[in-house]
Amino acid sequence: MKRLYPLLLAASALAGCTVGPDYRRPAATAAASRDWLEPAAPGAVDLKWWQRFGDPTLTALVERTIANAPDLKEARARLAEARASRDVTAGSRLPTVNATGSATQNVLSENGQLPIANIPGFERDFPLYDAGFDASWEIDLWGRRTRQAQAAEARVESAEFARRDV
Repeated sequence: MKRLYPLLLAASALAGCTVGPDYRRPAATAAASRDWLEPAAPGAVDLKWWQRFGDPTLTALVERTIANAPDLKEARARLAEARASRDVTAGSRLPTVNATGSATQNVLSENGQLPIANIPGFERDFPLYDAGFDASWEIDLWGRRTRQAQAAEARVESAEFARRDV
């Protein structure tokens, strides 16, 4: 029985490493009417319908809302921002590579505490070179990067739909 405990512990620990199920959009229950796609006849729709109520408070609220509503330029900027954020998120899933290098010329003093410069055949000035290379990559074991990429793509789609609404 005691040999079973480590196996159960390992199985439960591995169960916590799974990624949740992929999102599936529910099926639409009713078909949308196509009548709203037809253009209305000129003058058939009162574009300032709120004025029919004769309420100055309502008129002021609607006019302030229209004045402060986001315009197309702002919606395009939000879409560009969402796309840039998506690209940054996608880039974080790729390997990272860094390279460094340096070169220095050193000269030892003749008046130092150690008389190294006075040794025959010893050069007082000498070059020093240094080079380095690093590479790293995060393995998406828990699915965090995958879910971040999916969320970034959903934000882009949301910004696209918001731009269409303006």
